[in-house]
Amino acid sequence: MRALRLGAAVAAMLLAGARVGAAQSSTGTVGGVFWPELDLYYQTSSHVRLYGLATYTFGPDPLVDNAQYGINVDYFIRHRQIFSHRPAVDALAFDRTQPLVVRMGYRYATDLNTPDPSIQNRILFELTGRLNKGAFTAYDRNGFDLRWTDGVYSTRYRNRVWAEAVVTVQKYKPVPYADAEWFYSIQNAEWTKVRYEAGVHFPVGTLFAVEPYAAWEDYWDGSPDQQGWGLNLVFSW
Repeated sequence: MRALRLGAAVAAMLLAGARVGAAQSSTGTVGGVFWPELDLYYQTSSHVRLYGLATYTFGPDPLVDNAQYGINVDYFIRHRQIFSHRPAVDALAFDRTQPLVVRMGYRYATDLNTPDPSIQNRILFELTGRLNKGAFTAYDRNGFDLRWTDGVYSTRYRNRVWAEAVVTVQKYKPVPYADAEWFYSIQNAEWTKVRYEAGVHFPVGTLFAVEPYAAWEDYWDGSPDQQGWGLNLVFSW
């Protein structure tokens, strides 16, 4: 609860920053962007999970296609034991039961289809608090990124607020969700963008899920806004 209260205070600051950032102008909007992603979760113990991902951005000019690969370690601080023998379970369903998790990870990002790609190495730290009430769950994630982009160092703060609801259709339980994530450049002391998503998590058995979603990235640093849709393929065991 303390983490959620802290996250709510940070979110209020971000919303204030969003109003300031919204007054800044972008250079137009690029539509038709596609964000495919592959997520792999492996629960190594009752408290620790490994998470790997590969995500891409494909879009028309003036965007440059790019790829991002990462590996993470999740540690469930206030773990709730819900499975006696840790069977395979949908990752999102498992997360919904865990009130507090710390993530440490690494990302490698590079441009695609360009003779001089920009390369970024990033180390990240995240703290996520969750509040569950019946079919509804609220998340608040605070993250810091230590980034080296073409050898130049920078630090970024992120806050993601997420809400979801489990919908029961006979025995099937899809999960519609919506979220917003704000990005703050510590070096430049300014909000740079906010990303909005709305989609549905469709479990397929206990090992696999599909997440189609619509997204909009609103940039405040002069870059063009981006609109499009994404598709996450999620494996967990």
